[in-house]
Amino acid sequence: MFALSEGVFLTTATSSLRERKRRQTRHRIVEAATALVVKHGFAHVTVDDICRDADISRRTFFNYMDSKDEAVLGTMPARLDNASVEKLINTATDDLVDALLAHLAVAFAEATDLGDRELQQRLHERRREILAAEPTVALISHARFRDLGAHLREVVVKHLDAHPHRRRLPQEPVEKEAAVTVGLVREVVLITSMNDQPNNGDAEELLTLWRANAEQITTVAKGYN
Repeated sequence: MFALSEGVFLTTATSSLRERKRRQTRHRIVEAATALVVKHGFAHVTVDDICRDADISRRTFFNYMDSKDEAVLGTMPARLDNASVEKLINTATDDLVDALLAHLAVAFAEATDLGDRELQQRLHERRREILAAEPTVALISHARFRDLGAHLREVVVKHLDAHPHRRRLPQEPVEKEAAVTVGLVREVVLITSMNDQPNNGDAEELLTLWRANAEQITTVAKGYN
């Protein structure tokens, strides 16, 4: 019995150590990437530069990041998990935008949690500085939403087909209503970079922030009295 418990303990300890090392490596990558771009500009920083400052190989870099864009701008989930997709499609709602944001908040929190609030605040400030200084990087940020946006449009079309009585634009093709819905979600997510507080890997905090963003967008869309 003792041997089994000891084995479980060692396995858990080894797993924790491995995870801690992975997190430390990811920290070094994003620290190096954002610091270099702030100093030299996005176009003048290469993956090799990031690897040098992070003290890692190119192979290690691409084990953690898909591209320089991800290292500089942060990780963006490519799609929702199957359980979220199924729930979104099958559950009727009067606020589809909020339902999408709720599921996305969980996905983004899991993808972006670095386990270090000071680091995430520092990265958030650097990324705000980068986006403000370099319009081309802002365009890259929008383009990165393309794959996720296409996935979300497919989900929304299926949801609207399943619940036609809940549609907001029944006079329009379902694909157009899906595009409008996801377009609003995209802007809510992307303008988060303008907020003072970063995403700290907390889905509830992120959803609260996104809801505030959505309220601001809809307020402006209604016009001024």
